[in-house]
Amino acid sequence: MSRAAGRVAITITLIAWAGFALSARLIAFSSLSSLEVAVLRYVTAVILLMPWWRSAWREIRTQRPFKMILMAVCSGLPFQLLTALGAGHSSATHVSIINAGAAPVLVALMMLVTRRRRPAPRAAVALALIALGIAILALGTPGGGLGILALLGSATLWAAYTIAQGEARLSAPTLILLSAAPSAVVALALAAPQLPHLVAAPPHELAFFIATQGIGSAIVSVACYGIAVRTLGVGTSALAGASTPIIVAILSALFLRDHLSAVAWIGLVLVVLGMLLSVGRPARRIVEDG
Repeated sequence: MSRAAGRVAITITLIAWAGFALSARLIAFSSLSSLEVAVLRYVTAVILLMPWWRSAWREIRTQRPFKMILMAVCSGLPFQLLTALGAGHSSATHVSIINAGAAPVLVALMMLVTRRRRPAPRAAVALALIALGIAILALGTPGGGLGILALLGSATLWAAYTIAQGEARLSAPTLILLSAAPSAVVALALAAPQLPHLVAAPPHELAFFIATQGIGSAIVSVACYGIAVRTLGVGTSALAGASTPIIVAILSALFLRDHLSAVAWIGLVLVVLGMLLSVGRPARRIVEDG
């Protein structure tokens, strides 16, 4: 695929991630628990992708088992529950700031430690601006320490998944099922006592979380992020995700009345500057092979 397709894919991914951040926050205002929403998220994906089960299994069998387990864990139920815990103790803006916004910084650190790959000079400055902006945003947005710690945990899982995904080169349906199938089984087992309550939940809540979590986040974002990683590269895809806090901050102010402080807006400006600085020639990469 062309880089133009990659740019379209990452744009759709950012929209889906923004919806995920907002819906993760809205769990606290619904009648459903985080585990019940996880059931809706992963079971929906598994059901909708039933025609791809066999081909996905064949593709997974060609990969290293450890890497497949790592990807399933880092993009599956642990990531979902940590994000929901963080959102419940902070805000939607926190989710996007720490969860998606921290990804490029964490990816760069992991690549440096595990692959001895250093960021290109221009990218290093961009990453520094984004890291500073994220720190200021976190300080300038109301939220609790437990929420921030939980979101840092989920961001670390996502960064590890991003690196492993870039090396595995799996198809979009396989990526989605690798994340959703094991998580659906575990979530159903853990939520078994709550299933009667889930079935009796208000229809509008079920429809909302199926659309935002089960379709938008579990399927659309994973498929499009996979395309972006293959066409734009691991570092560029993670760096583009740093714009998610800007989208979520605006939507939160409009729909959740979650207005940012002056300090938080300074952080947003720094993130934007980092994003603008990261835009270079198509051949440039966020991480250079060392």
